[in-house]
Amino acid sequence: MNILFLTEKEAVPKMGGSFRITYTLAKGFEERGHNCFQLCGKDLFSYSTIEKSILENHIDIIISNLVDKEYKFATLPMVFEISRKTGSKVFACLHAMPGEELIGNTGRNSLYRIFRGEKTIENLKFLILGILPRKPLTLLFSNRLKKRYHILYDNSDKMVVLSDRFYDDIASLGKITIDNKFVVIHNALSFNCFLSEEKSL
Repeated sequence: MNILFLTEKEAVPKMGGSFRITYTLAKGFEERGHNCFQLCGKDLFSYSTIEKSILENHIDIIISNLVDKEYKFATLPMVFEISRKTGSKVFACLHAMPGEELIGNTGRNSLYRIFRGEKTIENLKFLILGILPRKPLTLLFSNRLKKRYHILYDNSDKMVVLSDRFYDDIASLGKITIDNKFVVIHNALSFNCFLSEEKSL
């Protein structure tokens, strides 16, 4: 089987998050005899580059591990359209708890990132979100949240979530009926990439 991963940056394990998950999955698939490919960065904004990669590599499965909303909104509709012509299946992964957009980072995390000069405006937003009550935020951002979940659902054959406990929030925030398009795949643990078996126990 030929599998294409979509990520914002090249997947290396030490970056953590969806990049580590992509790396771990690709390594596991390759150990089982599958071929793994990756498209990232500006290539994800080019219809012709995406189509060429899918066709030349005879891609069977496309796994979107995209986290950034700009990438999701630009890339997923193109990928899904191309996949209808090539017969590839698209798995769109939600790498967070539904509604995390209303919570933001922890205050400590946001302050740390602000002091390091990382995405100052975004982290200030997270600090403010952290002190506001959730219900008014849900009402205020309901259309945005609905679009964020529908971009995954509407442009995939399977929508992957981290837990079946997330179904109620996805149904509520995204106005989506939970059906057989949903699949639960827990994040892979990858301690063995960094620690010996003795240390990880």
